[in-house]
Amino acid sequence: MNHPFELTFENALGSCNALWDLSGKIVSDPKYGNPHNWILTFRDGLRGMLARLIVVDREYVKLHEFQSLPNINDYNPNDWGLICESHAASIFFGMDSAIECFVFAMNSIGFIKAPSDFCDITNPKSLRQIGPQNILGGAPNDKRNPKPGYQKVFPRLLNHWLAHGSLLANIIEYHDVSKHRSAVATGGGNGVLHVRADPKQPGSLFSSTLHTVESLAHEFQKFMDELLPIALEECVAAFGFTVTKVVVGGNGISSPN
Repeated sequence: MNHPFELTFENALGSCNALWDLSGKIVSDPKYGNPHNWILTFRDGLRGMLARLIVVDREYVKLHEFQSLPNINDYNPNDWGLICESHAASIFFGMDSAIECFVFAMNSIGFIKAPSDFCDITNPKSLRQIGPQNILGGAPNDKRNPKPGYQKVFPRLLNHWLAHGSLLANIIEYHDVSKHRSAVATGGGNGVLHVRADPKQPGSLFSSTLHTVESLAHEFQKFMDELLPIALEECVAAFGFTVTKVVVGGNGISSPN
């Protein structure tokens, strides 16, 4: 399947701006206020997530700009693979880190609504326990995960994550391997970069017949563009606000009321 050479996160900036504004409104509500300066923890999570989305988009474009160079056939195949791998590793890092930062932000705002149902943002040990496992569940017999707050406060968000659990698992796996073990790209051509099948298995040598860097990146873009409006709508509802979406120039701009 052919994929566009660019990613377009249509709902990212508008949703994050609205979540940023919402946090200011919550702080102004005497019922919640700003205990433990939670607003900065929340906003730093949002900013981290947006920065990682920029990484994903930028490296994706650079990958295909390189593959489209007019003299690309003059490159040594090993050099071609090295440069493509560097972009692929950055893309997987950006996707995985964006997921982590999103959870960090949502845990922060969830903690203000239901402290006992999320990780304690005032405790360094508890902060280290924040991650996708809070939503998806951890290893068997993990009594700490999933956190009950997602079912209670953000049930639509939870369902969206569960519906895309396979995608998230693949992103985390490819990032783990590219960060700690080895290259994951196995070759390709203009507009396609193959990745290893089952990259954590011993002797993994063959290319995946299911995934490429492009297919995973575009699934991730769609996942995020669906996720962020859901997160915004559930946050405004949890704290008694409403949200208005205005389409400007093809992009959705949301504002909490």
